[in-house]
Amino acid sequence: MDKEALEKILNASDGFAELGLYDDAWEALQEIPAEELDQIEVILRRVRILVAIESWELALVAATSLGDAHGMAEVTKICIERLAGRKSD
Repeated sequence: MDKEALEKILNASDGFAELGLYDDAWEALQEIPAEELDQIEVILRRVRILVAIESWELALVAATSLGDAHGMAEVTKICIERLAGRKSD
């Protein structure tokens, strides 16, 4: 997939997410070929969507794959706190 096509998909996903249409935002990302899914820009979008829908376990996995880069240490911390809170309920 060329950079322009990828950017178009990412922008579409961002637009849906800004409107709170997280299912549509996720669906837009599904158009990205498997070999492109490990790109930082794609993972960041997935993490943002997963956090927005409070899918803490999946967000934690995705955020952890980026390590401490791109603010993911804070996202990881939030996910762990939310999961811990849910288990103590």
